Amino acid sequence: MCGDRCSLRLTRRYRATVAEVWEALLDGRWLGDARTSVRPVEHQRVAEIELAGSTARVELTREGDTTVLVLEHGELLAPDGMRAIGTWTRALDRLEVA
Repeated sequence: MCGDRCSLRLTRRYRATVAEVWEALLDGRWLGDARTSVRPVEHQRVAEIELAGSTARVELTREGDTTVLVLEHGELLAPDGMRAIGTWTRALDRLEVA
């Protein structure tokens, strides 16, 4: 954290292929907000999530028989940081992977 800004990083592991997690990620329903969109950056590896006023980045990697999802959201106003952790945690809990 630096001054009045903060960033967060959440990691999740899914028992699914990268392709399955990628498909669920791009679906976008897990976000629950029509004003939010997921934009592929690098096929089946990196996506950006456009939010009102900021962008979060998601990276997928294969690790054994799981896919690791890392979500990073930076440049948040410090007072909003804890709320953002809760919001992203609930959103990732809604991400349904086949």
